[in-house]
Amino acid sequence: MAVTETGEGEGAPTDAVLATVIFPPDVVVLEATLDRLDGVEFDLKPSLAVEGAGLTSQLHVLTDDVRALETAFDADPSVEGYDRQLSSGDSHLYVVRWAERPPAIDLLLEHGGTPLQASTSQGSWHVTVMFPDREGLSRTADSCDRIDVRLLLDKLTPAEISAENPCRMTDVQTETVERALELGYYEIPRGVTLVEIAEEMDVSHQSLSERLRRAHGRIVTQMLEAKSVEIDHEEGE
Repeated sequence: MAVTETGEGEGAPTDAVLATVIFPPDVVVLEATLDRLDGVEFDLKPSLAVEGAGLTSQLHVLTDDVRALETAFDADPSVEGYDRQLSSGDSHLYVVRWAERPPAIDLLLEHGGTPLQASTSQGSWHVTVMFPDREGLSRTADSCDRIDVRLLLDKLTPAEISAENPCRMTDVQTETVERALELGYYEIPRGVTLVEIAEEMDVSHQSLSERLRRAHGRIVTQMLEAKSVEIDHEEGE
């Protein structure tokens, strides 16, 4: 399978590579929920095998209708249980326990891949995976080919793993967030739309939206992890 490189993440070459694998929901999770809730956005952190609790994940959801979301969870056969941890406006953080191991996990782990993050876009799961080298990526690409899954490649840059960039944003994601800030996207009311930022940066609206969502997901994750460490430290005093 030919691997398509994207323009993001340019920088000093490394052995490790990042890939975005686009999966249909039936090989990941929440197929029934995605089918039921049009326009709701999901960001999934790596799954954790918790003793006595099965396979669990942190799930960040953007929706203004929590009741409809949780009703969909209740009816989704891939969800065994869930617990809402935080809510702020239309942003919600859940811990979700899955009914079974998603087939996509085995596909990614087979050749050394490490799933880092997953998000939904247009009814599909976009999973960011790190491979130790291109050989592992190439073998996974062949496996994807056999089940008709598209794989896009992005490079891993030093900025993503350095102490100077704890949120692990790519250079392009950092540039996009900085430009959005400069143009007033985070002001209330907003001084610019996503379409206007996309035109300014000469990228598609969808590409810009996905860059910002992934960047925001990494920022939020880092903040929540830092807050958790702070709370644990205070409780131990």
